[in-house]
Amino acid sequence: MKQFDVFAVDDVGEVVAVVVMAGNYYLDLPNVLVVPLYPVDFPARVTQINPVLELDGTQYVAVVDEAVAIPTGLLTRRIGSLADQYTLLTNALDRLVAGY
Repeated sequence: MKQFDVFAVDDVGEVVAVVVMAGNYYLDLPNVLVVPLYPVDFPARVTQINPVLELDGTQYVAVVDEAVAIPTGLLTRRIGSLADQYTLLTNALDRLVAGY
């Protein structure tokens, strides 16, 4: 597992997958910070903290204000990485936390 890896999730409402936000130095902790990914037509409330991202030709909205820590053992089905779009994700998290 690496920062910005995407994992499929089962039976979590409209959430399609989650993206790992925790830095690579902290991935050995029992829990990891993730952001849920929803279908692109999900009604994002604040576009500055809910960026639209693309993975394998499909667009998703990352709902950063729903970030949550989950046990790393739940992340078993890696489906890709959003490392190439890290700026959108880190800027959204910075805006949520720092308010800029």
